[in-house]
Amino acid sequence: MGGGQGGMMGGGQGGMMGGGQGGMMGQGSQMDMKSMCDLHEKMKNATPQDRSAMMNQYMKNMTPEMRQRHFEMMEQQCK
Repeated sequence: MGGGQGGMMGGGQGGMMGGGQGGMMGQGSQMDMKSMCDLHEKMKNATPQDRSAMMNQYMKNMTPEMRQRHFEMMEQQCK
């Protein structure tokens, strides 16, 4: 769970929970796994318009590739 590019909990670019550019929850609100899984479920069940709005809100700094990697990771984590 180290830092560095793409690190799930670390700082650095692409860190999902950390500060730094591309951090999904980098707005100062640390989310636990349950909250993230709940959000993931909402996104999966949302209409395409709602899903797009949610992605723009929570993943606005992520590239499409990072979003796809994140989605796949959440699929694994939230079973």
